[in-house]
Amino acid sequence: MDALDLLEQQHRDVASLIDRVAVATSPGERTALVAEVVRAIEAHSRVEERCFYPAFRARIGDGGRLYEVFEHHALLRFAAVNLLRTRATDLRFEARLDMVRELALRHASAEEDWAFPKAKRNLCDEELDQIGVSVARAHEVLMEAAPRRGAWDRSPRREAAAREAGSRRLGEVAAPEDRSSLPRLERVDASARPAPGRRAHRETARPTPRASARRVSRPPS
Repeated sequence: MDALDLLEQQHRDVASLIDRVAVATSPGERTALVAEVVRAIEAHSRVEERCFYPAFRARIGDGGRLYEVFEHHALLRFAAVNLLRTRATDLRFEARLDMVRELALRHASAEEDWAFPKAKRNLCDEELDQIGVSVARAHEVLMEAAPRRGAWDRSPRREAAAREAGSRRLGEVAAPEDRSSLPRLERVDASARPAPGRRAHRETARPTPRASARRVSRPPS
């Protein structure tokens, strides 16, 4: 199960979904297909970032180029979600669909012309097969955990929570993060904390009325 073959197949799947959106005539069908596009792009870009590129960087390096790849991933995901939030009858739908198609094509071309040949030259077949197993399992988990149609219209906080749930499920797939070097946080007993000092209330001295310099003469009794 070669990782490069799997990732190239995912590129073709995304392109095929985008073409199906372009030829669909029903607004409801278009919206449903765009939701599939969003799920496919989300899952594909995440497995590359978590399974393929860490091994690529460890063996080959080229960290500066990888940051550029990750920025392209983020831009592609944003464009796909923005398309999903656009009504199929909106005049901007076609332009945004063309933008997603162009970004997906640029993404696939950059990887298949640069990253994948470089990985083929520097990683042995066993390593690529091992990465491929992780890619396949992670992609399956993310496709199941990705929000379905209409779920991307939720608030950003709920979207982040949904992606976090998918990330937790990837614990069995991706390598666990080494936290041995991180500082350990200790729980602090709230009762042991010093009570915050109360700010002293400054009383403003009221001015005492001054005795009048002129003595008021009293009428004779």
